[in-house]
Amino acid sequence: MLTACLLPANVAGVFCWAYVRRKFHDVHLTGSPLAKEALDRIGSLFDIERAANGLPPDMRRHIRQSRAAPLVDELAGFLDSGLRYPSAEGRLFWIV
Repeated sequence: MLTACLLPANVAGVFCWAYVRRKFHDVHLTGSPLAKEALDRIGSLFDIERAANGLPPDMRRHIRQSRAAPLVDELAGFLDSGLRYPSAEGRLFWIV
């Protein structure tokens, strides 16, 4: 991942949902219900991206802000409430 010092001033760094999803998938394979829930929520974000694919940039931005941003906020709340301590679902705590 690029650090802020390597990015031009007009470029914002973003996280890759595919990378995050892989981490949750690895834990999901152990039977974690929290990882499954996170995967389902991330899957909803992927659905939104597929629907926006090929649209003009302004439309993609509008779709992301109106549909994806609330889901990201909900995912953050879910992760914050479900993974407060290192003992909560073991490896998931460290992913988040």
